[in-house]
Amino acid sequence: MTPRGWMNTMQTMLRFALPSVAVLGLAACATLPHASALDVSLAEQRWPGTTVAQLEAGRQAYVARCSGCHNLHLPDEKAPEAWPETVAEMEKDAHLRPGERELIERYLVTMSTKSHAAGAAASAKSAH
Repeated sequence: MTPRGWMNTMQTMLRFALPSVAVLGLAACATLPHASALDVSLAEQRWPGTTVAQLEAGRQAYVARCSGCHNLHLPDEKAPEAWPETVAEMEKDAHLRPGERELIERYLVTMSTKSHAAGAAASAKSAH
């Protein structure tokens, strides 16, 4: 293939691939839970002084830094104690800025804690 033919092929691929990636990123963003006052009370058990704004900043950083390389994982896909290691493993690849790792970790751990606690409560209720 000639260099010009290769460039045309690449341009065509990008023309179709980039909108698909953008749609997937937006779809993942739409399904990620937003933080609430209840989430703050859960987060404060581990990180006193946590605010809704901090949890939302973690959500935004997660979307911005992680969706460019892969589909976002929902917080409840991992146990709360698994997220810190996962975020640490991806920190370099995601080019996290100072403070973003902590915000992302706080968001994912908190939201995972909420969903896992709800699941445990539902299981206990159905067992009775």
